[in-house]
Amino acid sequence: MLGLGDKSRDLVLVLLKDSSCADSIISAAKADSVLTGVCALLDSDEEKNMGAKWKLVTIIANTGYSDDIMHAAREAGAEGGTIVHARGTAPANGEHFLGVDIVPDKEMVMILCPDEKEARITDAIRNLDCLQGKGVGILYSQAVEKFVNLGNGEKK
Repeated sequence: MLGLGDKSRDLVLVLLKDSSCADSIISAAKADSVLTGVCALLDSDEEKNMGAKWKLVTIIANTGYSDDIMHAAREAGAEGGTIVHARGTAPANGEHFLGVDIVPDKEMVMILCPDEKEARITDAIRNLDCLQGKGVGILYSQAVEKFVNLGNGEKK
């Protein structure tokens, strides 16, 4: 209730024109003994990633749904996830108050999972009653080329 157990996390996204320097970025993050977390390399080449062993399932939903999303994901086999506070952008014909666009707060839930669990997890989330309304959120998944756990030396 007081948030005493909450841990603050940083999310760093690096966009690269090509993946030639990705290994050096991952190595530098892994070499930093202070960092803990996950470093993942995502790729947009769908043909190359048809056999990817890992998927990143991302759900962007209105604030307040992340607990329900994570509960459903865990029931479907997810081991955990990361929740990031975000905000949406107002559509051109959106709500305004005193000349200021009113934009809804969002939560972005990211779940890294084995490829064989991805369909079960996404189906469980998609079928949540609380996410059936129009404009409540979106869900997408991406192939993960590779990732490393930071802080424990284990490579996947």
